[in-house]
Amino acid sequence: MAGLQIRDVGVIGGGAWGLSLANLLGEKGFRVLVWDRNSDRIRFLRENREDPQRLPGVKINERVEFTENLLDLSKGIL
Repeated sequence: MAGLQIRDVGVIGGGAWGLSLANLLGEKGFRVLVWDRNSDRIRFLRENREDPQRLPGVKINERVEFTENLLDLSKGIL
């Protein structure tokens, strides 16, 4: 595994823990795709880049993207 560099990360679940992890990884330079089953929630996250209910006051890093399609995580869509 010498020389292996991970640049793209998928996170299953857009709750407080998943968003916190995704945001931290985004701040560290990773491109992150977050999946959540709720399409309205995904739309809100895309438009606002924050979740005032679960992470009030936290802006989600621009390297974090969102999808409601679980297959996107396995397609290397990033």
